[in-house]
Amino acid sequence: MIPQHLDLSRALRHRLCFVAPLVLLMHVEASESLADDATDEVAGASMHFSAVVLPLLKKHCYECHSHEGDAAEGGLVLDSRAGWRMGGDSGPAIAPGNPDKSLLLTAIDYSDTELQMPPDSKLPQRDIDVLRKWITAGAFDPRITNQSPPATETKPELSMTELWSVQPVEHVEVPYVADDSWVRNDTDRFILTKLAAIAVSPNEAADKYVLLRRATFDLTGLPPTLAGIDEFVHDNRTDAYERLIDRLLASQHYGERWGRHWLDLARYGDSNGGDINYAHANAWRYRDYVIKSFNDDKPYDAFIREQLAGDLLPDDGNAARRRELLTATGFLMLGPKMLAEVDSDKLLIDIVDEQLDVTGLTFLGMTFGCARCR
Repeated sequence: MIPQHLDLSRALRHRLCFVAPLVLLMHVEASESLADDATDEVAGASMHFSAVVLPLLKKHCYECHSHEGDAAEGGLVLDSRAGWRMGGDSGPAIAPGNPDKSLLLTAIDYSDTELQMPPDSKLPQRDIDVLRKWITAGAFDPRITNQSPPATETKPELSMTELWSVQPVEHVEVPYVADDSWVRNDTDRFILTKLAAIAVSPNEAADKYVLLRRATFDLTGLPPTLAGIDEFVHDNRTDAYERLIDRLLASQHYGERWGRHWLDLARYGDSNGGDINYAHANAWRYRDYVIKSFNDDKPYDAFIREQLAGDLLPDDGNAARRRELLTATGFLMLGPKMLAEVDSDKLLIDIVDEQLDVTGLTFLGMTFGCARCR
């Protein structure tokens, strides 16, 4: 059942889904390419890992925790970055930036009587210190491999209620950062933590022209005009950037740019595709409906209902509204249909099956295709 109302303001209902992540990223002014100093830091971290950290792992851990043997004890392998990230039976082996929560360090430090590795004798303190500093600095690991940790046992199939995609939204603790001089909001703290994990420093703040160009291309797909450049660059108000974003969101080109992403989900095309590629002469009407919905800030719940059941919704005798509702159901008409199917009953089931499949993928992020055969 589609909810009557979603807990979002009208102006943000569908914009939030597509635009907010981009606006946040632009706000922190991340550069389009790594600066030279960041590249040097990555190279230095990679050299340190290869010369200092990796030899310790090979010497003390690979015998029992790598793909070199017949099996990895506890399901843990340390000969790849994916190995320690996935971890073994006890979970991820390393928490980058947090040595106190890293099981690997707990084991080699002998701080837990039930978890001590290597089991024969404790590592020299200097080796433990090396691994502790490496984890504290973010556990930079340049190794990329197709190997994956061997399964030690078959895990039970998750029920629908256990899938991550259907879990309720929960509060997330904001990570601590040692140097918050770059931080402007809590989102920046998450970004800075991820950068630190791969030994990358933030780039310098972009100037106003660069910000304008990025925002304009991202929200409208077009370069800024000369008048727009002059207006923003010389706007010294504290909320100049917020005003810029509001202007771009109010542009007709916003819906044209971002409506494309919805049309991709709706498998929009001007012809049927498939076996008989008939042209859809009026498909453009659905395209324009999507663009107008974005530009009109149509509530997201209404946007969903109209596309799935527009022909069943009341129009209050308004002919224009009736046409809009029928056009919205183009969502169900689009996509490949096997029109050459001679079995009319099978053709009907195939059409319904395709409609259910795209509905599940678009609105729920779930694949329903296999349900037909069960």
